[in-house]
Amino acid sequence: MPVMAVRWKVIGIGNPYRRDDGAGRQVAETLGDVEGLDVAIVGGESSELLLAWSGCSRVVVVDAMASGAQPGSVICRDALREPLPQPVGNSSTHGLGLAAAVALAEALGELPQQLCFIGIEGADFSIGEGLTPAVATAAEQVVEGLKRLADPADRSVTDPLADLNRLVGDSRLVPDSQLVADTR
Repeated sequence: MPVMAVRWKVIGIGNPYRRDDGAGRQVAETLGDVEGLDVAIVGGESSELLLAWSGCSRVVVVDAMASGAQPGSVICRDALREPLPQPVGNSSTHGLGLAAAVALAEALGELPQQLCFIGIEGADFSIGEGLTPAVATAAEQVVEGLKRLADPADRSVTDPLADLNRLVGDSRLVPDSQLVADTR
């Protein structure tokens, strides 16, 4: 009997009318037609996230962040085992929505087996449309890395965080942990 591949759910968070805040949304929109990925776009509320990943075992959440890092830098975190980056200043990112969603899903027994957070450091969260150049470049690199997760011919993807690090480049994406192998 052939082994069924477990699809990845990619959830993009963002507001396209707050410049770089739309980075996660842009990634998800770009991946929308990629076969092998389930894609959702949400605003960042905890309840939206819970609904978006309901019933999924492997989830990647992509969002802009305002941690004070260099604009366009990217992090990957195992959101089930590591703290999420905390925003600095008044920039409204969605880290608290994701953190609350993880806590609520844990209490309800609804956590996915794997939950990866990819954060793209933004530069401009003011009202307006379009990503700044550094964030747009980072979003494109994240898209290319996530496409690889969906490729059924590519069986080399055993550690998504390490694989994304290789695809995006050592200086742009830093894996902070390892995900456990999917056993479903």
